[in-house]
Formats: sequence, C-alpha cells, structure tokens
Amino acid sequence: MKKIFSSFIILLLLYSCSTDFDVNADWKDISIVYSLLNQNDTVNYVKVNKAFLGNQDAYDMASQSDSTRYNSDLSVTLERWKMDENFASQIIYLEKTTDIIKDSLNIYGNTGTFATENNIIYKTTEQLYGDSKYKLVVKIPKKEELVTSSTELISNFNPTVQQRFISFENYDNKLFVEWNSAVNGRLYRLKIRFHYLEIENNDTTEKAIDWIFPSQISKNLRGVNDVADKMTQSFRGESFFEFVAHNIDENINVMRVAQNIDFVFEVGGEELSTYIQISKPSNSISESKPEYTNINNGIGIFSCRYNKTITDKKLSPQAIDSLAYGSYTHRLNFLNHSGGF
Repeated sequence: MKKIFSSFIILLLLYSCSTDFDVNADWKDISIVYSLLNQNDTVNYVKVNKAFLGNQDAYDMASQSDSTRYNSDLSVTLERWKMDENFASQIIYLEKTTDIIKDSLNIYGNTGTFATENNIIYKTTEQLYGDSKYKLVVKIPKKEELVTSSTELISNFNPTVQQRFISFENYDNKLFVEWNSAVNGRLYRLKIRFHYLEIENNDTTEKAIDWIFPSQISKNLRGVNDVADKMTQSFRGESFFEFVAHNIDENINVMRVAQNIDFVFEVGGEELSTYIQISKPSNSISESKPEYTNINNGIGIFSCRYNKTITDKKLSPQAIDSLAYGSYTHRLNFLNHSGGF
C-alpha cells in the first residue's frame, strides 16, 4: 500500500502546483486523476485531486487539505466494455474512503509538503476482467465537463523458469529468465526475491530481500491476435552473491538459513510506460520536458498493471554452500546445505 501512495505523492508533486502561471489569470478547475487498475488486486483505487492557485504562499496552501481535494462528493464510475461489444456491460460505482492513511513523510524521509489529513480515495472491490476495456468517468459538482479516460487491462501471461534448482554457484555462469510479452503489457520489471531465516536466541524470523532488475520495454504492444515478443533478463551467478552481501548486514549473534527463491514479474500498460519514460530526468538543463496525460478534461494517468509470481524455486545445494563459504557472504553466518557451518 505504501508503494501506491508513493506514486500518488509523486504525481501530486508534479501536477498540483506550478511556478509558471499568470497571477492575474482566471481560476480554472483542473482535476488530477491517478489510477492503475489490476485485476489481480482485491481492491482497486482511483485518486482524484484538484490543482490549486491562490494569492497565499504555495507551501502554506499545499499543507491545507482543502487546497487539493474537492469539498463535495464526486461520482466516480468504471464502465466495463467487452472487446466484442459496443455497449458497457457493467457500471461499477466506486466508494469514497479515508481508510488509507497517507504517510506524513515524503519519499525522501522528510516532512512532506502536502496535507496528510482527509485523504480521500475512491475504491472498488468488484472483480475486474482482463478481456475488457475500462472507461473511467468522474462527475464533479459544478463542473460541466466529465473527466474521463480508458484503458485495456493486461492479460494473464505465463513466464517460465525451467530449472528446478537455481544454480548461482558458478560465478561466471550466465543465467537467463525468459518470457513472452503479455497482451497490452508494455513495461516489464523482474524482481528475484530471496527468502531466508534468521535464528537468534532460539527465536526464528522469516526475512526476504528483493533483487530488482532494470525495467524493459517490449518492442511492440501486443494485441489479442498478435505474436508475442520474446523477452529475456540475464545475469551472472556472481551477481547474486554480491547482491546478498550488500543487502544483509553482518551479525555475529545470528545464524541464517537459505530458503526459496521467487521470481516476481511486474508489468505496466502502454500509458504507464509512456508516462514513466517522459518523466525521467533530462540530461540537458536546457531541454524542456513535455507533460504527458491521458485524462480528458484533466491531467494525470489512468493505466493498468499486472503482477505474476513464480514461487518456491529452490537454491541448489552448491549455491547454499557458496552462501556459507563464498568470498562475498561467508561473514553472514549462513548454514551450509547440511545445516552446519
């Protein structure tokens, strides 16, 4: 949930205020919308805010929740459009909630600029379906135009990791994870999650660390009847032990036991991919950055995401022994594959 709110905060920082405006211009209601739909989630959220303009200090206004939220209730709906139909087969009415508490710290760990109270989000627990397009419709009192957008969802895809045991022990051996692109999936990121136990004073704690690889973009946006792109992530066995050494602290008072490996695939839609690419820092101080939005009568992003996890892959006995005795990790007190030092 914190990841969702980090994204909300970033979007508000980008869109809620600007230093480039005419102080004498007439006020205009500009809606800011952020939502990433995922049919695997039990709850899907839509965040709706407004941009603000006033004569007071911008930081003072940002700290007041009334500056960025609408005072009246909004009508927020999702329309489900099946691919072979020209009418909405379902209308989902989203519920307003303040159940989610926004962190008072920003993404850098400092006190944030924007207000944290009265954090209003619209949610639905209705099941979403990967074979459909979803249209977002936001009705705002006293605003004539509807705020709208639409996105197709990412279809299920089946990445494979062939090995029964993951063999990292050969440092120079190049390992590959391969998958086919998903329908409507454009942006891909792989995480390898390493699970282990920590034992201290007869207390055992389950822990895990994520090895996150750079994002990849598929060459083509795959439609339902299109051929998938073949995609690959490669790495050397040595890199795994370097990652573990850099992310687990030495502690002479604990023993550690290597557990399983998960392969976590995160997929983003076309609009999300475009938004991230355009929002990347520029290499030139003189280069002006374009703004990207796919919200009609507003600004922001309405797109889709998808996650798929291959669980419980085992490390080979040799890889476990390399954790126990290898040059990178021998000080971390991992037991060998037989349970000894």
